[in-house]
Amino acid sequence: MLHLKSIKKAWSIIMLVVCVNTVMAVPTDHNTLRGKVLDIETNEPLAGAHVVLLEQNLSTITNELGDFVLTNVPMGDVNIKIKHIGYKVLSEQLSFTGEEGHTFFLRLQPLPFGINQVTVTATRTANRTINVPAMIETIDATELENHALSNIDDIFHSIANVQVNRSWGIFSKNTSVTMRGLESASRTLIMLNGVPLNQEAGGPVSWHLINPDEVERIEVVKGPGSAVYGNNAMGGAINIITKKPKNKTNLSAKLFYGTYNTFGGNINAGQNLIDEDKGLYYNVDVLFRQGDGYNFNPPELSDETDFPVFLEEHGTGISGGYQLNKHHKIDFNYRYHTDKRGDGKKVYEELGSYFSYTDHFMQASYTGKFLGQNLTANLYNHNEHYFRQNESLNSSSEYRLYETNSYKYDRGLMLNSSKKIGQFQNLTIGLDAKQSGIDAADDYMSSSDSIAYFGTLDYLGYFLQDELSFLNDKLIFNIGVRVDHSRFSNGSLIISNPTSTTGFLQAEDNEYKNSIWSELSPKFAAKYHFTNNFSMYANIAKGFMPPKLDDMCRSGKVTKGFKLANPNLQPESLINYEIGGTYFPIEKLKLAAAAYYSVGSNMVFFVNTGDTVDTGGSSLKPVLQKQNITSAAIKGFEISLEWNPIEPLTFKTNFTHNSTEVLEFIDQATGIDHAGFSLIEVSPNLFFAGVYLKHKWLNGSLTYSFIDEQWVDDLNTQVVDSYSLVDLHLGRSLGKHFNIALDVQNLLDKPYIDRKGRLSPGRFALLSVKYRL
Repeated sequence: MLHLKSIKKAWSIIMLVVCVNTVMAVPTDHNTLRGKVLDIETNEPLAGAHVVLLEQNLSTITNELGDFVLTNVPMGDVNIKIKHIGYKVLSEQLSFTGEEGHTFFLRLQPLPFGINQVTVTATRTANRTINVPAMIETIDATELENHALSNIDDIFHSIANVQVNRSWGIFSKNTSVTMRGLESASRTLIMLNGVPLNQEAGGPVSWHLINPDEVERIEVVKGPGSAVYGNNAMGGAINIITKKPKNKTNLSAKLFYGTYNTFGGNINAGQNLIDEDKGLYYNVDVLFRQGDGYNFNPPELSDETDFPVFLEEHGTGISGGYQLNKHHKIDFNYRYHTDKRGDGKKVYEELGSYFSYTDHFMQASYTGKFLGQNLTANLYNHNEHYFRQNESLNSSSEYRLYETNSYKYDRGLMLNSSKKIGQFQNLTIGLDAKQSGIDAADDYMSSSDSIAYFGTLDYLGYFLQDELSFLNDKLIFNIGVRVDHSRFSNGSLIISNPTSTTGFLQAEDNEYKNSIWSELSPKFAAKYHFTNNFSMYANIAKGFMPPKLDDMCRSGKVTKGFKLANPNLQPESLINYEIGGTYFPIEKLKLAAAAYYSVGSNMVFFVNTGDTVDTGGSSLKPVLQKQNITSAAIKGFEISLEWNPIEPLTFKTNFTHNSTEVLEFIDQATGIDHAGFSLIEVSPNLFFAGVYLKHKWLNGSLTYSFIDEQWVDDLNTQVVDSYSLVDLHLGRSLGKHFNIALDVQNLLDKPYIDRKGRLSPGRFALLSVKYRL
């Protein structure tokens, strides 16, 4: 009996506990509101979103999965407000019934103008543009299609503080793209899929390797980037990212015809067989272009040796990859390009003087995730053969004919690993190794002269970068430092059978002494979001440009005189102090501005040594040499505006000012003090304005660019006049598969003279028809 009573008592206690817990659980569960905040376009969860129930004065923050929980919420209609940096504020009324396990999905609309696009260029890690403390601009494939482009570098006319010099249009053998008031294309880092295209031997960037139709997006990061990338990133970095097939089968073909009997086409074919995060993709594109060209000498300087700057080029790209699983993939990219471009002179040879480039670019990459580390590896090799045939009559009417053969290579390995530490820190380490070389010769057919030169540069760089965020991404820090080491070796100059044609007095066989140098490149940057619509940043960073093998090894004639090799050249360096911000005064209007002050040291100038040589003309030529002899300062600012008043129309405009000044340099040969002079080939003012139409059956753009005058000599006595360009693009869909487009550059046909005294091609139009499967 006692045993039965004990069992009944125990059972009563258990039931009482269960009932009490049930009673207590009902109001807790039924008054708990659960939700998830997502990006409406990508459906990705948004961490750090601020969630507020207005009447109840309840608030919380979403976790890294975008989830949030609010307790003690009364049932019925509740008004919720959600804020997240870079997104429109969401205000919504929810009907809360207290249903157990129910989750509200709330989706935020990104602010316009791509402010939430992911960039990999600024930090070598995936990052939202709005969270990077620097001035960044991203151009996607849609915007590229809505510009009048003959070459991919034409797009940079529309970017604030980027100056483009392609004065002969598509007939130019190279293009100089510079940033932040720094002349010389080598002071801006250009990359293709994260791999540098700048050649350490010297010479232009191989822009012709890149077919504009195959570009997915372009990321432009302004200001020194050597703390992450090392070489060449003094003015900034430009990363061109190519497309991958999006559909199971992709096929397109394009034909075009235009001014100066320019014609050609390209074909693109590929497949994307990736299914459930596993599979293969590949893409092949082929390009051909040819044009008769034009005479670039102004009429008052023309003579019987003038010959059109013709064009003939071919290009092929093969890319592919394999997705191993959700976390690991490998990619491969090979690009080939060869061309011939006339140099505007013909005496006896069938093609006269001309240039030819043949490039082979190969890249293999791996991206993956292992033990919480995001890993990236890039292995690349870029070989270029430059050939030039040059024939001319000198000032004494003596005939000269010579050929230049230059073989350059850049090969390297880029490694970096990043790890998320907690929710608000991302630590990245990396190592880059690179070797560059040149093997070149000038061989004369009109005399016995032969000049050969060689050299190698080896690089090793390693860096550390820490990205920190506080106050739910309102305050962001980016701190980094990089060390680079380089060794110059195998440098030599061989002169055989010299005559007065080249200016050498005797045969020579010079072997240059090996040398080494190191550079330390720190960076400190911070950004603060005052509101969802207004943010500011400040940064201090260092950039550097290494010496070029061509300047260290080659002696010979140049346009300005006789160039003497300098194997003792050291890197240039620059420290930049910058402040900037972005503001959205209304929903569809974006303002961005930046101001900066840069000080460069060990800057390289072409110095007159005071000597002269006889190269067979009517006068002696000055002997010049590249030397690290000066410091310079750049003060500048940029401001840009983008407005989307109605859905099909967008307006863009920007203005840039750069004031450059040599701080100290006395020319020992002439005694002239260069302090206060401006740097050459820098336009103090740049202006751009454009209107864009994007409609389902018609797209178009009308743009205006102003490029201010610039000095072309160190004494600031010769100036190239300012000029303006008006470009037009019109495109129309014809059914489901066809598109027709008209591109007109220099619409008003306003010719201008470049820094070499050459004439631009004037109005240039292309009509194209494209088929897409």
